[in-house]
Amino acid sequence: MPTPRLSRYHCHRRRVRDEEPDHVPAARERPLPGWPGSREIHLWQLAIDSANDDMACCPLDAGEIARAERFAFRRDRSRYIAAHVWLRRILGSYLELPAERIALSYGTHGKPRLAAAISDGRSPLWFNLSHSGDHALLAVASDREIGVDIEVLRVGIAEPQLMKSVLSAAEQQALATLPRRDVDAGFLRCWARKEAVLKALGCGLNLEPSELTVGPRVGRVWIVGPGAVSVEVACIDGLAGCVAAVAAVGGFARTVCRDLPPAGERA
Repeated sequence: MPTPRLSRYHCHRRRVRDEEPDHVPAARERPLPGWPGSREIHLWQLAIDSANDDMACCPLDAGEIARAERFAFRRDRSRYIAAHVWLRRILGSYLELPAERIALSYGTHGKPRLAAAISDGRSPLWFNLSHSGDHALLAVASDREIGVDIEVLRVGIAEPQLMKSVLSAAEQQALATLPRRDVDAGFLRCWARKEAVLKALGCGLNLEPSELTVGPRVGRVWIVGPGAVSVEVACIDGLAGCVAAVAAVGGFARTVCRDLPPAGERA
């Protein structure tokens, strides 16, 4: 089945399932987005290969502008800006606020969150954004800390020295059993799962990735992080040319893949 595409957004069409399979199913619903349910994560896959002309109409905050200016190459800067403009617009569609009124704050290790509880009595929104190449992935939940990571598949990425520095001994052994053609994808699955867990924990790379064992397989895994915090992580299927993973503190029941609001309804 071809992957449907809406403007700069595309999403793999799958049916919602409430059971917990080995990988994350991707269901598809129409906006405007309803508030995420209990133990539910909304996923938004964005194509950020080029910026729309109207993106200049949505100002980013000083922190986002400073981060954008650190990119040495204009294309990388444009991708970052595009991803963060969509972040603001999507959060604005949940909160029924203009994108420029979305105020962000940052944790000790730089993880962004909403600066104020502007949820009209509902549970707060938690979100996490990742981008790689021309692709970005946004996860949104209402009742738990989450993390997400997306990685463009690259041939030859699994260099021995890199694998030794970021993988646990068990993961290195598991990758050694794979056919050579599958090693790059297996390595990136490991990396995406580690990144998603570290982002859910909010500790960034202050915890050595090699200290986490998540494995290269697609199935769900529970990780016990610092302070005995339990995190569930799984790969996300159906993303052509990419691997991705989502993690949630305390686990999650399902994911729902969302569409962008129609142009006339965007904040």
